[in-house]
Amino acid sequence: MSVLPIAQDSIVYGTRDGGQTVHAESKTMLDMMRRGAEMLNLLPHSAGTQNTGVFSAADLEGHRGLDGRYYLIDFARTFPCETPLARSGGYNLTHLFRPEYVKRLETPLCPDSYSGFCLHRAHNADVDFATHSLQWTVLPEFAKKLPELFEEAVRTADASSRSRPSSVPGSSFYAFRLTEVVHSHGINIRHLGLLFTFLSREEQSKSRDNCRALLLVEMIARVLKRDLRKRMRDRMASLRKPLEQPYRRLVLNYFNLVFGSAPSSERYWKGKIFEDLQNKFRKIDLDIGTRDGCKAAVGRLILQSPGVAVDWRWTILQRTQQMMGIVLTPQAEAELAQNVNGKFDRVQPIGRTDLLEIGDRVKSMNIINHAEGTLLMVTADKDMSKGNASDACTNLLSAISKFEAVLRTTPYSKASLRSCAQAILSLSRAAKALKSKKEKKALQAQKASQLERCEMYLLRAIDVDPSDPVSLHQFALFLQEERDDPDQAEEYFLRTLEAFPAFTDAIRNYSRHLERRGLSSEAAEFTSLMPHFNVSQFTQGTKFKGSN
Repeated sequence: MSVLPIAQDSIVYGTRDGGQTVHAESKTMLDMMRRGAEMLNLLPHSAGTQNTGVFSAADLEGHRGLDGRYYLIDFARTFPCETPLARSGGYNLTHLFRPEYVKRLETPLCPDSYSGFCLHRAHNADVDFATHSLQWTVLPEFAKKLPELFEEAVRTADASSRSRPSSVPGSSFYAFRLTEVVHSHGINIRHLGLLFTFLSREEQSKSRDNCRALLLVEMIARVLKRDLRKRMRDRMASLRKPLEQPYRRLVLNYFNLVFGSAPSSERYWKGKIFEDLQNKFRKIDLDIGTRDGCKAAVGRLILQSPGVAVDWRWTILQRTQQMMGIVLTPQAEAELAQNVNGKFDRVQPIGRTDLLEIGDRVKSMNIINHAEGTLLMVTADKDMSKGNASDACTNLLSAISKFEAVLRTTPYSKASLRSCAQAILSLSRAAKALKSKKEKKALQAQKASQLERCEMYLLRAIDVDPSDPVSLHQFALFLQEERDDPDQAEEYFLRTLEAFPAFTDAIRNYSRHLERRGLSSEAAEFTSLMPHFNVSQFTQGTKFKGSN
């Protein structure tokens, strides 16, 4: 646990006493907060009993540390909340807009709207408009677009799987990163119910039915996760002992309750699951008629999806496992996926020996996943220097997984987008050095789809900040080295230097680019422009191999 060098009297921005005193005495901190508010599209406003001007939620505290540096703490209300429902306490702490949505709005929003820190009703009106726009404009438009996004993702997955057959039936169907796509459009997971309703009104198609199945599986899995976690917390509170066996039995009993064929399972579905779906995902229209047949109706809805090549109950169980960190034996998973010998038709489809592990799925801060991914890339570099390409590939695959975990919740993180692209390229290059012909063939067969993913991530990074020289330079190198497109590469080299004329690496690499094109005199002229100071810290950790 890190301990910041701050104290009660080091606060120079925000309030720590509920708005009685709002600090704004540091010009340095105010300038930083002003720039941050502009980037996040947050409205400067007055807060507290003395109407002090702030650029963020009033209870976001800024401190000048004992080491002279500046620190921010208490980010719970960084973004404004949606319009609160009647009699919904704490709404402004839990139902916040996503940053992707706020940044796209024409009107900046006040993060203290609908809070006791700010009493300007005009700010509430802006939030009301943004809430209505999200629910009744953004969501319906996204519902129309979602099937196309799904088709594109499946086409890419299918192209990759032709050379690398998967043991998981219908694996390309599950290649669609639902939560990442939803988040990237500024939509919160709590709106999946309304999204499902809008999607159901679209013209019937295979892709629409696939997306409805994915949405339904995601919503039910989240309902099950919440209930199972509550049961485990209650058991922990009653036992107060670090024993694993009671929790294993609890997990098995719960899964058999949900997925077994006992009458209690039908009661649980039409009672607890149906009610939790309605409460957690408001405005959902399942269109299943009477709730008495909830379980069977959900099964029919999922089985309408042409992409579901396994038992419908397995699709929900598998997603719940992923969320909870619960692992079944490979044999049990294979049998449940295809309902071998009617396992799901039994009162207890999952036995004691089927449960392999109750793991820990810790939700880390994104910076932790990004740091771990970066460390794995450094380790892979060391592996390659020792000639151990197999371990390098393993570490790079893990690094990609870490970066993509960040992107699932923060789809427009420039640093993670660039790092993920670099890891994918490094994996492609490391695969060439593999000694195992089987592994080498499998990884190299995916090169085309890997390059597409890499290009997508780099273009997304540029889309986030079109004038960011690091992203522009990285894409220029990609176009030059991987796409063999000198004209496009030159355009992005020039855009890089326009954004940051003193970018040493960009000047050096553009000079080499000119030499490759036979323009030696122009290359020498650019080399002579190279500044004498070093800006490597600006690009540290973002360069491609071979860019020096």
